[in-house]
Amino acid sequence: MVNPLSYCKSAAAALLIVAATVAPAQHAHAAAMLPVRIAFSTWTGYGALVVGAQQKVWAKYGLDVSYTVIEDPTARRDALRAGRLDGAATTVDTFSRWAGQNVPMVQIVGIDKSQGGDGIVAKKSITSVKQLKGKTVALNIGSTSEWFFDYVLQQNGMSVNDVHILDLPSSGVAGSTFVAGKVDAAVTWEPWLDRADKVAFGHVLVSSKAYPDIIVDDFGFSPAFIQAHPDVPANFIKGYEDAVSMVKMGDAAAIKIVGKYVGEDAKGVAYDLSTVPLMDLAASKAYFGTSANPGPIYGIAKASANFWLSSKIIRHLPNYGKIIDSSYLEKM
Repeated sequence: MVNPLSYCKSAAAALLIVAATVAPAQHAHAAAMLPVRIAFSTWTGYGALVVGAQQKVWAKYGLDVSYTVIEDPTARRDALRAGRLDGAATTVDTFSRWAGQNVPMVQIVGIDKSQGGDGIVAKKSITSVKQLKGKTVALNIGSTSEWFFDYVLQQNGMSVNDVHILDLPSSGVAGSTFVAGKVDAAVTWEPWLDRADKVAFGHVLVSSKAYPDIIVDDFGFSPAFIQAHPDVPANFIKGYEDAVSMVKMGDAAAIKIVGKYVGEDAKGVAYDLSTVPLMDLAASKAYFGTSANPGPIYGIAKASANFWLSSKIIRHLPNYGKIIDSSYLEKM
């Protein structure tokens, strides 16, 4: 007959042995996870990055991705320069600007393409871009909004010298300032375009729907991080593709996460994504092209860099071959 006490002691010992063997394995797995610190602003197009981080989709690729929302692109650049971040999501023109300011990043994958997600909102009495002359326009100087605004003005025979600029910390703040009735117009993005269109005195004067190739978002890592961890870019792309699929399929948990991140309900998120379509792997590959046949990204990078140089925001043009790398996508 088995002694109950001996049995209990044996069982307890067995459990301790199991725990002793499992715990180190779990600890080893956790230790193998590489921390990856990224940042971006509040923008529905970055929603899949938030979903990926919160849902731990990168874990199966050995990455522990954490994110910080940093609205001001200059603050994001400075955090990268100081080594507080490993990577960031932003627009192609911003990557060109950072490179011209000696903070080069290596763009590895496309995020989204603004096809109505950015724009200029104005009072209803202003019905054309030319009527902005002499008006006060809120925007974030040195940001994508400035690049977009200047481009639209040029297309209408104008320049920034024709308007009064109110420089604000971010494009989101510019939108909220307009909605509060404090300026004549603002250069902003979703969800502020939709909010501005709903106030009694406002409307969307022009959006990126009319200029679909101007604002495109990418993700990039610092060259030093890639050099130290050459396998990370490919694994990051794989995890990001998983997160994009979740959002595109309308996964309830994913949409809820995106909604909380941008402060909208599911309907609002769906509307935003109709104006800011997320790039899947195929779209990203087409956008980057190959080393033998470069894609559209190079044209935008060069055009925006020339703008920043002419505006004296940067002092030299970047080496495009070093800030855009299609090789990781080519291997997918």
